[in-house]
Amino acid sequence: MHLRRAWLIWLCCFVLAACASPASTPVATATLPPPKNQTTLVIWHAFGGSEEFLYDDMLQSIAAANGFTVVIQRMPMATMLDDVSSAWRNAKGPHIVILNNSHAIALAQRGLSLQLDAIVSAPRRDAIVQQVRDTTRYTNADGTTGWYGVPLTYALPVLYYNAHSVLQPPQTTDDLLTMARALHNPPDWGLGADISFDTLGGYLAGYDGAVFDTTNHVVLGTSGRAGAERWLTWLAGLNADADLLTNLNGILRVERTVGAGQLALVIDSSARSSIYQQVWGEAMGIAPLPRDRAASGPPAPLLSSTVLVLNKRLTADEVRAAQSLIDGLLSTERQQVLAQNGIQPVNRTIDTTNLPTVLAIQAATANAVAAPPELLRYDVQRVIQSAIRKVLAGVDTPTDAVTTADSQLRAIVEGTNQP
Repeated sequence: MHLRRAWLIWLCCFVLAACASPASTPVATATLPPPKNQTTLVIWHAFGGSEEFLYDDMLQSIAAANGFTVVIQRMPMATMLDDVSSAWRNAKGPHIVILNNSHAIALAQRGLSLQLDAIVSAPRRDAIVQQVRDTTRYTNADGTTGWYGVPLTYALPVLYYNAHSVLQPPQTTDDLLTMARALHNPPDWGLGADISFDTLGGYLAGYDGAVFDTTNHVVLGTSGRAGAERWLTWLAGLNADADLLTNLNGILRVERTVGAGQLALVIDSSARSSIYQQVWGEAMGIAPLPRDRAASGPPAPLLSSTVLVLNKRLTADEVRAAQSLIDGLLSTERQQVLAQNGIQPVNRTIDTTNLPTVLAIQAATANAVAAPPELLRYDVQRVIQSAIRKVLAGVDTPTDAVTTADSQLRAIVEGTNQP
């Protein structure tokens, strides 16, 4: 019995010892290299509504397809320029901003953005009409001219008309006004327009007026005076015509009248085509601004654009990622998506077969021009709009208004009140 007990104890000890022995050495595995730092671009914009979702989707899909990430942030439009400028001066903030071309020029003037001439591929650049490309060109103090923003979309003043009331758009302002007066049968109106520099400033050039010369010096009160006075006189006539819905700051009244179906023709920005499309549907027509017979040339409406701007502090990897975004946003595929959503594309190679609005706006750019950089850098439009307001109110004659505006602009732009 004692021998059997001893044998059992010994067997148990042997089993326990076997269970407590070290585990077998695992098979060696290869050491994985640390993951590369993925490029991330922070993008600021001020889009709202469906446009915001549209751009978010495009930017995210381009980034995913090219192996980098984007962080997209919506910013308040009213403070966008100041917010970007402050952040970039302090080596902070976004890698990319999407804003209007006037802000792009201001960032270039402040030396905060990257020149893009060598960054955008030639096919993408050449697909954009020259006038639109010029909306973000800027000449530095050393005389070097460069491209400081990539236009993604653009807009300009055009003539909208309801094809049920207007069979053929007028070719001259005389025809326009004759037609508008004939269509005025209260509560219906023939023509509506907001009398502002943004909307009707193109007619200043038609009358041989000018704010700046080709060297960006103020000439409103010198070589541009005669044309500017004729232009202001013409605007005063529009404002005083009781048969026309053409008034200073009258865009809200125009919109209400259009919405009620009581307006046949409107001069407004092409960016607002969806407003007239909703009311007139397939009857909405778009034409270039008609020429004034008393003017020596056609109107030259000012182009505006929504542009992509790069922070000048981008690294080489970040620039390459930004190039992918630019290439993708300017591609025929994505520009077609913009067009199908009522946003005017800059790429002229898209198929416009079923996009009559896009085609009509493209045709309207024939005589359009990019605003001189000084017009965007300084508060020039406020000065000109003040001159318009005084003439329309009868406070100043066109001659006095031009003299005052010229003096104010010289003080702002050239630092002197001397002609």
